[in-house]
Amino acid sequence: MQTSVGRVRTYGQGGTTIKRRVDVKQAAEALGISSEGVRQRIRRGSLESEKDTDGRVYVFIDEEATNGASYERSTDDVVTRLENEVDFLRKELATRDAEIQRRDAVLLSLSEGLKALNPPPASPEPQGSSVTPTEEPYSNHAPAVPETPVADAQYKRSWWRAFFGLE
Repeated sequence: MQTSVGRVRTYGQGGTTIKRRVDVKQAAEALGISSEGVRQRIRRGSLESEKDTDGRVYVFIDEEATNGASYERSTDDVVTRLENEVDFLRKELATRDAEIQRRDAVLLSLSEGLKALNPPPASPEPQGSSVTPTEEPYSNHAPAVPETPVADAQYKRSWWRAFFGLE
C-alpha cells in the first residue's frame, strides 16, 4: 500500500523550509521514535499534521529530519547525556565507597573500645596449669598430698586451724 508523499514549502523567519507529508509510520521511522510517540507529538501540537477524508493522519516533517541529520543530532545529544550520567554515577559510587570505609573504621574502633572496657572473663584455672579435668574428676580443691610419705613435722600448719586453735 503506497501513500503519496508530497512536499510543502513554508515561509517563516528563517527562510524557506521544505516539509514532507508522510503517514505516521513513516514519520516514526524518519524521526527514530515509535508510532505512539508521533501520535503524542501530534496531540501536543509539536508536529504538524492533517487528517485525510479517509481518516488517515499525515504528518509534515522537515526535509532534513528525513535525511537523518535531526536523528544524528538527537543521538549525539543522547550519547552526551548518557556519558554525563555515567560520570555522575561513578562519582556517586566513589563517594559511597568512601562512606562505607569510614563507617567500617568507626565500627572497628568502637568494637576495640568495647573490648577494652569489657575484657573477656578470666578462665577459672590458670593457663599454665598442667592438671587436666580428667586427672582430678572429684576435686575438692584440697592441697595435693605428696606420693612419698612425709613426716608430720614437715607439714605446714594451716593458718585458720592455728587461729581457731584446732591444731
